[in-house]
Amino acid sequence: MDYIKKEKKNYNLYIMKTNDFKVVNISFVFQRKNSMEDELYRTLLKRILFLKTAKYDSLEKLSSAGAEIYNPKVFVKTQTSSIYRTFNLRAEFINEKYTEDGMNKSNIEFIMDYFWHPFIKDDAFDKETFDLCKKNYIEELKSAKNYPEEYALDECWRSLNLYEFKLPTNEELIKILEGIDEKKLYSYYKSMFTEDSLDIFVVGDVTDDMETVIDDYIYGDFQKSVMLKPHEYTVSKVNKIKEKTDNPQSKLFLGYKMNNLTTYENEYVSLIFAMILGGGTESYLHSEARKKRSLCYYIYASCYNLFNVMIVSAGISAKNSKEVIKITEAEINRIKNGDVDDDKLTEVKQLYKNILLESKDSQMSLINNLVARVTKEADDIETRFKMVDKMSVDDIITLAGKVKLDTIFLLEGTE
Repeated sequence: MDYIKKEKKNYNLYIMKTNDFKVVNISFVFQRKNSMEDELYRTLLKRILFLKTAKYDSLEKLSSAGAEIYNPKVFVKTQTSSIYRTFNLRAEFINEKYTEDGMNKSNIEFIMDYFWHPFIKDDAFDKETFDLCKKNYIEELKSAKNYPEEYALDECWRSLNLYEFKLPTNEELIKILEGIDEKKLYSYYKSMFTEDSLDIFVVGDVTDDMETVIDDYIYGDFQKSVMLKPHEYTVSKVNKIKEKTDNPQSKLFLGYKMNNLTTYENEYVSLIFAMILGGGTESYLHSEARKKRSLCYYIYASCYNLFNVMIVSAGISAKNSKEVIKITEAEINRIKNGDVDDDKLTEVKQLYKNILLESKDSQMSLINNLVARVTKEADDIETRFKMVDKMSVDDIITLAGKVKLDTIFLLEGTE
């Protein structure tokens, strides 16, 4: 599906017009070069911006105002590459064609208020609200081990050394957080207007007046947009890390780096490879480690192409960790040595295409795809079909030879 790009003085606007949906999706993507403290500041912002605005100084008032305009869904998500970090204000609201005149304008203003007009007092965020957000954030970091799978993934990710700086531990994050107050957060927030880029994406049955509303509302001297590109790494030796947990089940995470990938390998082959290896109940890993040998409760592989990384995760008994690692390496080598047939590739390619077909019926998927097309130069859905169709077994075999184990993280349980 085509889109229109409109270059503004301080941001870019991308509009995909479609009358297939009764709602409008809009996404404001702020992006800047990554630094160690960005995650902390942006996580705090993500929390505090949704509790008060200049116009509505309580959560109750915000909720009431939202109800009057048919309850738009508003949230923030963040995304990182090895070099850049994004802050994404997203929303979905009912098109005024199905409610009443003027609702599109009211919804956009309500949504943009969260970022452009937060509750500020004496050049700072509200201290009481800030302290609550900070306290909750610190408590989550302290209790991270209570959520073993998320904790183990974070620790594996940290050990992979994917950034230009060393990711701090949770203890180090808490120490940094303790030095941030409501004034420092407000100072960081203001820096986004000069140090971040801004791209705005709209998908829906929209008219030109929506562009005017956005234009009238935006201020800020935003930077020129940059493309998110995958990074290259070196693998010298395998990092092996083991921690104890009081939980019965152990969590095993294997971090693989993939170097010297072509654009085609990064965008397509690595994803299909991960699906063949550990993408479901018919994958090689599940068949060998779960079905045949009963060595794990679950096992799957996920590809992160912005990092050229694949992570295999498994829920296991601690006594089986070495065997599961051995099987995973053996299955990768099996593919590398050519033991993958056309039928398996055809099966996984069809699964991928079914996912693409389903995404065409989802407006959220359409806007996600639009953001990816612009920020990562990803292909549209129709092109993805063609690119996957042409993939051969030889492509999978070649990719397997570029997959190198970098990190083993075991959160060892009591079982």
